[in-house]
Amino acid sequence: VLAAAALVISGIGDPTTNAAVDALCASAIRAVPDSDTALRARLLARQAFFAAEMGACHRARELSAKSLALASRSEDPDALLDGIHARHLALSAPQFLAERRALATRACDVAHRARQPLAELWGHVWLVDAAFQAGDLAAVDYELARIEQFAVSGQHNLAWWHLYRLRASRAALTGELDTALACNEQAREVAARIGAASTIGMYYAFLGQIAVMRGTIDRELADATLGMLRQV
Repeated sequence: VLAAAALVISGIGDPTTNAAVDALCASAIRAVPDSDTALRARLLARQAFFAAEMGACHRARELSAKSLALASRSEDPDALLDGIHARHLALSAPQFLAERRALATRACDVAHRARQPLAELWGHVWLVDAAFQAGDLAAVDYELARIEQFAVSGQHNLAWWHLYRLRASRAALTGELDTALACNEQAREVAARIGAASTIGMYYAFLGQIAVMRGTIDRELADATLGMLRQV
């Protein structure tokens, strides 16, 4: 019961919530037998998420490595995806590009066997990030096409949001600012349907970066951006 409770909430960046989940994981790990490698792997992955969110990079890498090792031994696809996800987050730094790309590819391969409908999406989003870092726009376009296929087949708002957000980034990178702003507006419309403040906040963050690029911002946008920052 402790372990099940600890695994209910995922993907939430709120520090208070994450701290509560981390405490539940610590209690559950003491109760779960060593032989249950899949469950222990998933609990360690949640703890790695919390450590990464708190900026405890060394602890996040240590926990995620243990989680992924246990998950690989268990051969449980959901445990493996949790371990991969935790490891990817723990290695979110430029020097780990090759390992992050390998983890993303592995997530896409495992996704169809797991009970996590968004696992394939995360893999392709991570591959876009890796391609951006490598300056490989052909790979960016290939992965965006895969995300679009996923969004169309699943009709999942989060997939559409990521697609429009990444298209906006792609357009801004190549100087197509009108296209970038149009894609950002599409992302905002989807974010409004999702209703999560963080997704709406990304809309204003993007506009802020465009303003930095152009060297100007109007008062209305500045006030709206500051208001959103206070809310988040």
